[in-house]
Parts: sequence; C-alpha cells; structure tokens
Amino acid sequence: MTADSCLQISEALGRHPVLIDAAGISRVRRPRLYWCNFPVGRGALRTSAPARDTVELAAEVEPTELWLLGDACWDLGSRARLPAFARALPRATPPPAPAGLQECTAHERARWAADDFRFPPCTHKDSNTVATADGGRRVLSPVEREVLMGFWPEHTLPARAASGREGDNMRCSQVGNSFHVGVMAWLLAQGLFAVGLADARVAASEIQGAFYAERRARRTKLRQLVPLFMGCSVMLTIEGLASGLWIWQTVLSHRWRRLGRHINELEMQEVLSALKWLARKSDHHGLRIGMLVDCQVVLAICAKGRSSSHRLNHLVKRIDAQRLACDLYPFYGYVTSKTNPADAPSRKRERVASGLTPGPSRRAPPSRPIEAAPSREGRGAPAAGRAGAKSTKCRL
Repeated sequence: MTADSCLQISEALGRHPVLIDAAGISRVRRPRLYWCNFPVGRGALRTSAPARDTVELAAEVEPTELWLLGDACWDLGSRARLPAFARALPRATPPPAPAGLQECTAHERARWAADDFRFPPCTHKDSNTVATADGGRRVLSPVEREVLMGFWPEHTLPARAASGREGDNMRCSQVGNSFHVGVMAWLLAQGLFAVGLADARVAASEIQGAFYAERRARRTKLRQLVPLFMGCSVMLTIEGLASGLWIWQTVLSHRWRRLGRHINELEMQEVLSALKWLARKSDHHGLRIGMLVDCQVVLAICAKGRSSSHRLNHLVKRIDAQRLACDLYPFYGYVTSKTNPADAPSRKRERVASGLTPGPSRRAPPSRPIEAAPSREGRGAPAAGRAGAKSTKCRL
C-alpha cells in the first residue's frame, strides 16, 4: 500500500493504522495495516509514529514437525523468517525488472526459471527455501504455507478448480492473499475484551500455543490410522478407534427396505451404500478410504473378501465389484456402537410409517447411520459402519 493510500484511509476513518507483522509469532512475515476502533497493543510492544503505530507480537514459532512435509529440513536457524507469501503467477518469460533479482545468485535465478517465474525472485533464494534429502532446495508447498499462516492443512483444497500444478498455484495464491490467522485471532481477542465480552486479554503466545497443541493432538490421534497409509486392509482393537477425534456430518440418509433380513446382512448393505456414494464423484476414485464399522462380522468379511454365508457372500461380491470399478481401496476400522458417530443422529427420532397409527409395533425402525474416516489425501470420505439409514462424513 502506498503512503498516499494509507493517508486517505486514515483521514476517512479518523484514526491511525496499526502495523502488525506476523514474524513475531510465525516463521513467515506478513506485515499488515489494521484500522481498529478499539485499543490495540496493551500487553505487547507498541511504538508510535506520525502516520502509523507498530505493535510487535511475541510467541513461539511453529515447530518444524507441525508444518514441514516429507524429507525436507529447516536449516535456516530459529531466527530466520520467510518473506511474505505472494500469489503464484506462472509465466513463460520473466517479468520486466522484478524486484530483488539483482540479489539472487546464478543458481537461485535458475531455480526461479525452473519454477516458471511464478513467485518473486527472492522466494527462490537459499535463505528462503528448505533443504531436501537429495541436497537440493525447494520452495514451500501449499500445505506448508497454509500451516505457517495459521490454517489447518488442506484448508484451501476445496476451492481449487484444477488438480496438479494449476491447482497448487491457485491454493498458493489464496494463501498469498490472506491474513495471518494468529494475528487476526489476537486482534479479535482485543476487540472482545474492549467491549466487555472477554474477562481478560489473551496474549498472542496463548493463541499460538493452543494452535500448536491442537495440531499435535490431531497428529497423535491420526496415528491410529497408520495402517491405512501402510497398505493394511483392517484394524481391529477391543476398545475400537476413537472416532470422536474428528468432525462428522451426515451425507446420506435412507430407510431400510428389507427389515426381515439378518442384521449382518443389513450392516453389509450399508458398506455397499457408502461405496456407491463414493463412486458418484470421480475425485474419490483411486483413493484409499477409511471406513469405520461397528460390526466385527461385517468388518472381517469385507477385509477377507468372501464369506461362507450365501447371502453375505453375494453382498461382498458386489462390494468387491464396486471397489474394482472405481479403483477404491477401503481400510476397515472397528468402532464401538457407543463411539459410533453415526449412531447418535440415527436415534434422534423414530419415523412413523405413513398411514399407520403410532405405536410400539407400528413404528418404523430408527435410521442407522454410516461412519467415515479420512482418506489418503486428507479429505474426508464416508465409510460404512452401522447398517443404516444415515451416513456421516469426516472433516479434518
């Protein structure tokens, strides 16, 4: 923002802006001007100037294990800060007179050219990239940028319009246009305290500490699904997987049509229903899908792929056919009925059959939901659990 634009906004609002850089609480810089109508800066280092004030926040920066992917290594030191993320604008030729090009060495310019000139040249300097296992260096991925800006991994994934490099460019651009979540949360806390909706001011270190703790908790709990990423087909524990560690939503609802069938047959029918739901979108094809099942008989049969029961064997063949047709790789995990996320919504009410008098023997059975678990790429995918009328989807 130019000085004239800043002055015009200040005159229109009748107050000076506050400059806050995320570098005090993050490994990436993000200087931004904020015009606030409440006191800002108490409990933080604040300096005044004729045109604007500056507030410096302080907190522990992101531990590398919470944001760095693969075999990459952060070798720049604890005080190093990455430049503010910019939009990704790939080009066939370099832009005219890009800022910072003169400060780049020959190999850094070559790295910039190999990356289609999509970021400013300074992004590709050795001091602004991470080391790889093969001795090279690379710029940060979309997921790494998301976490450093305070978002959850894959936060921008639903908004991409394409896959591959084009999709990554769109995601990087969205992160480059955003504000740092930690700074915005701190400002919101200041505003809530100013209007009396908060009992005490919250320090930036508390906000960042809570974010790191939640990230560590999610990473630790996700280790229960390690076999999913190692190619196993089933995970069975006596206590069951802790399904409450994820967020669920109903994605499919229907009523049982064949009430005279055995419960195992009905349970397995819902596994097939979940796979059919997945097959509707090509984005789900070719993925390894986590499915929570609270029936151990169904879990074992689906993992084995056959059964001595004629009726169950007929259903498992249909399940296998659906898997082959859509290139799906289900991973079945056991969950108890008590912790089944699809169990509670199925018992909210009993649906009365149309035209019948309500009564214990005239009521339709309650809907019984289906469970879900994260897919290989981190996106929520439905999974069958209860033989049921509702299915739920996991959102990480």
